[in-house]
Amino acid sequence: MSAKTEIRKINNISQLVKITMCLLTLTHFSYGIIFYFYGIHEMFVIKITEAILALIVAIITLKIDRFHNIAVYFTHLSILVSCSICTYILGQGYGFLVVMLAVLTLGYVHDFRTSKYPLLIGILEVIFFITIIIITKDTPNYDSDYRHFFYIFNTINIACIVIFYSGVTIGIDEKRVEELDKENKDIISKKTEKDYLTGVLNRKKMNEKIKEYHEKLKDNKISSMALILGNIDDFKKLNNECGSEFGDVVLKNTAACISENIDEGFVSRWGGEEFLILLSNISANKCFELIDSTRLNCYNQKHKDGYYTKNNISITFGICHTSKVENIDYMLSQADNALCKGKKSGKNVVEIIELG
Repeated sequence: MSAKTEIRKINNISQLVKITMCLLTLTHFSYGIIFYFYGIHEMFVIKITEAILALIVAIITLKIDRFHNIAVYFTHLSILVSCSICTYILGQGYGFLVVMLAVLTLGYVHDFRTSKYPLLIGILEVIFFITIIIITKDTPNYDSDYRHFFYIFNTINIACIVIFYSGVTIGIDEKRVEELDKENKDIISKKTEKDYLTGVLNRKKMNEKIKEYHEKLKDNKISSMALILGNIDDFKKLNNECGSEFGDVVLKNTAACISENIDEGFVSRWGGEEFLILLSNISANKCFELIDSTRLNCYNQKHKDGYYTKNNISITFGICHTSKVENIDYMLSQADNALCKGKKSGKNVVEIIELG
């Protein structure tokens, strides 16, 4: 969505519209009672009719969320028509023109995606306002003792409404800003944890995870820990033959394949064409079976881009498994030794070293 056309998205607009419809119904009804009490029976009938219509729309809005936009348009139209009728019948001295003018400030209080809708509402309200000024007199038709009461009541009423909506929307917007800030921080945090190409954990984040689980092993919170190095076989040769872009495709596909096979563990890109896997609470035999299954699935993958298609690109794994506390660097070196043994024995294999 373009920044030029977007105005804003008010959070929890559903609740705001429902409150608005209830207030509109109550306002029409209250004016009807006041008009009846002061003997202006013609206005009493009009106001009660408007209250019934507003009540029907309010009930529909409360029950069906998708009618929120209709409810907003109805609210603006209802206020415009009501104030126009009141001013036409009573004259300009009762303060309903003040209400019409103030409603213009509420044109943007909704989840409008573009400036077109509030602009149209604003133009319509201005036309109504100017038309009513032209066709009505500046002196009241009902020169009642209560005219000043209505003027003051209307002014206070609309002032309270404007203050209410200003406060609500500011509060909502501030809450939304806080949510967006949190979302942005989460996105930034995730970006700093992930390898830019493959989407698995980067080396820095994996080192943090290794230290975390090493401490858990010390505290007997986990029964075992395994570090597994995986290296794509003949990757440099593949890059020379097909180019680095195809090599990137192979890296992405391999990372995705390993991640799909490792349900309870962590996968990282350790460097170049090498991946490191961290597993815990798993026996040496189960660990070997899982990694061997992963190796086979990766081998059966098809890799292709716009120019090249390659099958059976293999990966060799070296496992260091321990059920006792060992030095992290030592475990990594033993995983690397197992990997080197696998490379020397013909590649596309899994080798394991079990410590302790």
